[in-house]
Amino acid sequence: MRSLKEQIRNTSKGGILELKYSLEFREQLLIKRPITIRSVSSPATIVESSPTITIQSKNVIIENLNIVSNDEKGVGLSVKKGCKPVLTNVFIKGKVEGLDGEEGDWEIPDVLELAPIVPNKKNRKKIIIRCPVPAKIYPAEISVTHCHPEDLAAGLNEVEITIDEISENTLLTGYLIIETVSHQLKRKISLAGNTLNLKSYDGDQAGRYILWICPSARIPVNADILRNLPEGTQSEPYGFVLDESRLKSEGYDIRIEGLPEGLFFNNAISPPRIEGIPKHFGESRIKFRFKKGNLNYKYLSKLIINEKVIVPLKITPVQDPVSLIEDEMVSIKFDIVSSNSPNVMFESQKDLPEGLYLNESAGEIYGRISEHGRYFSIIRIEDGINELLQPLRFHVKPKHPLKLNIGESCQVYKGKKFNVPIIIEDSARLSPGIMLAGSHSDTLSVESAEGNIFLSGKFTEVKDYHVGIIVEDTYKRSIRKTLLIRCVDNPGYTFQWIPDSPICVKGRRHSRFSEAIKAVVNEDHKLKLKYSCVGNLPAGFFMGEDGWFSGKIDGMSHSLIIRAEAGEWHTEKTFEIITSPDSSNIVSCKELPPIFGDYKKDRDHDEYAKIEIKKELRSGRVYENYSERLLMEDSHIPENLSLEVNHLPEGLAYNPDLFTIEGLPAKAGIYSLEISDPVNQSAVTAILEIKSSPYHDTRESSDEKKKKRRSGVKLGKAFQ
Repeated sequence: MRSLKEQIRNTSKGGILELKYSLEFREQLLIKRPITIRSVSSPATIVESSPTITIQSKNVIIENLNIVSNDEKGVGLSVKKGCKPVLTNVFIKGKVEGLDGEEGDWEIPDVLELAPIVPNKKNRKKIIIRCPVPAKIYPAEISVTHCHPEDLAAGLNEVEITIDEISENTLLTGYLIIETVSHQLKRKISLAGNTLNLKSYDGDQAGRYILWICPSARIPVNADILRNLPEGTQSEPYGFVLDESRLKSEGYDIRIEGLPEGLFFNNAISPPRIEGIPKHFGESRIKFRFKKGNLNYKYLSKLIINEKVIVPLKITPVQDPVSLIEDEMVSIKFDIVSSNSPNVMFESQKDLPEGLYLNESAGEIYGRISEHGRYFSIIRIEDGINELLQPLRFHVKPKHPLKLNIGESCQVYKGKKFNVPIIIEDSARLSPGIMLAGSHSDTLSVESAEGNIFLSGKFTEVKDYHVGIIVEDTYKRSIRKTLLIRCVDNPGYTFQWIPDSPICVKGRRHSRFSEAIKAVVNEDHKLKLKYSCVGNLPAGFFMGEDGWFSGKIDGMSHSLIIRAEAGEWHTEKTFEIITSPDSSNIVSCKELPPIFGDYKKDRDHDEYAKIEIKKELRSGRVYENYSERLLMEDSHIPENLSLEVNHLPEGLAYNPDLFTIEGLPAKAGIYSLEISDPVNQSAVTAILEIKSSPYHDTRESSDEKKKKRRSGVKLGKAFQ
């Protein structure tokens, strides 16, 4: 099965990728162009390390998906600022980066044990959770549970869970869904509980009200964040957010003393922050006070404001253009000559070619470009004050030489238009120019159809023609070949059909027969012909390309038109097939043929051999082992019983020793199997359904389809 990365690469810009099965993909995804990814049935799951999915493009739509970061406190979804993807029914486990209204740490349980639950009365339980952003909470797949309040604020929330009256010895499972207000991202809390064995809990446990408390509701303020305040610069905007979730300061009254002139504490917004423009440079001692009820905490810190010094942002010149060959390792390092800050950041303003990656902190481009062509990108370099846009052009040349495949010679017929395939590897992207050379090049032309290139023309004189073919690609590489075209007269053929019509067949009713039907070309006995039937064959009859005709003896006369052909040459003849049953071969209960042996031994003289063939067989799947017995369990099987099974699907075979159909089916469909019943002197039709496998893609590749289109050989006009 193809990876999800490969499916995304094969989806066009702005296209839709539908995941038809609720599969699990263990892949780290980077989405760099507009695309819609949706799971058609139940949600598909993406599990990988942090970040699990990174979105760096606008107009991205994700529907019906589970995103799971398997790193503790890892990032499940990272979004480039300003991209704003559309998220519908998306469940996430992990952090969210770059998406306004979604960032922050969640303190919620993965699984919530509701037990003990007292039967036949309402139970009320309480949990204390932390939400970084506004959200709502509601139960799913469980109808007896309710939450209050349903709307959650950013910060600590006390949620009461009410469980309706349920009877004794009842299991309770389901989910609580927490859905954010801004982008409707969902998180899931699994619920489990029961009223099975209340006696095993003591009185305190049975009346337990608070089920779960988030860690931040139990510990004091995290002062380590305050001891490392970011430095500022004189006369430049300064901002420091007091992230209440990181500080563990929800519910505390905050006071700040000792801020330098120009800065102030803004506690009218959520979360509060230190902001403003410092007027002077230097070091200031800051005092933080946190108060809640009887709790009172005081922390000291320092804030450094640096003197403003403007230094221009310069880098070492980069090669323009960057010339390389397919799959050649690329390493481009941006060397900073001067900057106003040691923290220089690099960002791709215009996407890099596929296969190249930018280390945004080290300022290095690395990777390989696997496809030749010309690419253009822009790298944005920023040091906090200055900004520089560095254009990059990549000229990637092909790794393999130019190849022209047309053969040495070919034969055409006088006065008949011909097409000779011209095969140039990777012609769609090399944009080849084709020129013809030679004394007769003016009567020839180069044509294209369905992505294929042909040398076309028509000669009116029988002789040899030498045609030069010159190919030059977009990289100015050229190659020349000379093709010898032999123009010959159209051949005239006579033929003879064997056997004569009508074909009479006699045998036991419903038995099968085979007959070889051939057309002999008198002028060329080595010419291989393919045979087919014009129109629909009667039920139970089959015509092979090798001329073998088979069917069943049904006592009827059938008129068939048989065609023999080789390329454009063909001829047809009408055959009458007359089948007649031989009554002497009918098996009766009184006189059974020796093929069944003495199956009445040790039985009542009125009991006879009896078999019953299944008319509906167990269904199977493509590329999965299949085995099914044809006879019912109550069948009395005589010795030397032989069944004949026809129209088996490709990959399955009949095992006469076990009376079973076995094998590995290769194609999905509903098949009607014809099974002979020699005991009851009848033929039984059994239905077998082969379903598609969710783990294999049986569709033909585009390369196989092209090979089939190119495989035709044109020999001449049809038989008269």
